[in-house]
Amino acid sequence: MLSRWGSPSSPPRGFTPSVKQVVVVPSISPLMDDKFEWPTLQEIRDAQKTTEPPDLVAWSSELECLVFGDKRVWIPDSRDLFQRICVVAHAGRSGHRGERATAAAIRDWSWWPIPADDVSRFVRSCIHCVATRNGREPRPYGPAIHATKPNEVIHFDYLTLPEDEDSHNKYVLVVKDDFSSFTELYPAADPDASTCVDALLQWFYRYGIVHQWVSDQGTHFKNEAIKKLAANVGANHHFTTAYCPWANGTVEVVNRFLLKCMRAVLSERQMSPSKWESVLGIMVQAALNQQPSDKLSGRAPVTAFMGLPATTPLAAIFSADSAIEMDEETLRAKILEHLAALSRPCT
Repeated sequence: MLSRWGSPSSPPRGFTPSVKQVVVVPSISPLMDDKFEWPTLQEIRDAQKTTEPPDLVAWSSELECLVFGDKRVWIPDSRDLFQRICVVAHAGRSGHRGERATAAAIRDWSWWPIPADDVSRFVRSCIHCVATRNGREPRPYGPAIHATKPNEVIHFDYLTLPEDEDSHNKYVLVVKDDFSSFTELYPAADPDASTCVDALLQWFYRYGIVHQWVSDQGTHFKNEAIKKLAANVGANHHFTTAYCPWANGTVEVVNRFLLKCMRAVLSERQMSPSKWESVLGIMVQAALNQQPSDKLSGRAPVTAFMGLPATTPLAAIFSADSAIEMDEETLRAKILEHLAALSRPCT
């Protein structure tokens, strides 16, 4: 029989109204609470069976549930389920990003007929974000160096933090790709030239040499070691105006978010500020590179920089439960399709 849901091997049963206990989401650090229930794809499947589906969704044999478009899982009108998905999309490893970034992360994986301002209301009520939110910083008019493709221009700067009680590091060297906003963070004991040279070499080993650098005029950047490295790789090092941190605003934006994100994550995990290095990589750097960005029209920096799909915490919920089987010809066609997509310029 033909149906607007397609022809699945095991079609969903008709919806059956039922009563389900509301899951209470703790208001403070929900991901750290033992009673917090992570939403699962099976739970969403069960919720779909109890709600009449809208005309816009169709059956996905891959995910074995109803989806909107190609892969966005339809979320029934369930307030506790919606709230827990927002927690995963915003808190913890998601880095406590802003309203639009959180909404974009949710839209990548799911769809529901719920007012858009619900996500904004959720983010504005996050107690950790309220405690760490900063105001706007003024920016003067004037020209600035910007890239037209990934790995063409990088910005770098040192950020001062409290001394970490384990490593005794007190600084983070922030290196950011201008085009994609892809960022790497290098903890350091001192803001010296040696750390900067090592970090730049690590970047060049992984992603290729960048020929345009931008930094301030601190002695850790304006010295013979950095000058010699620039000469050896054929790079031009542009120095911003002294005592004007906003002139290197591209990296200053990262510094502000890094501080805000780190404070929120440490607050959420009930950790001392002197434990910041333990969350720097897997939590803060992941949030910087894996979350959608308004500047990139909803893409994540890792996608704009390397063409890789972002892996947000929501991927663990909305991914297929088992491996997908395909024959050799189909696999070859998928690989060629993916390579062709990578060769297309970002628009």
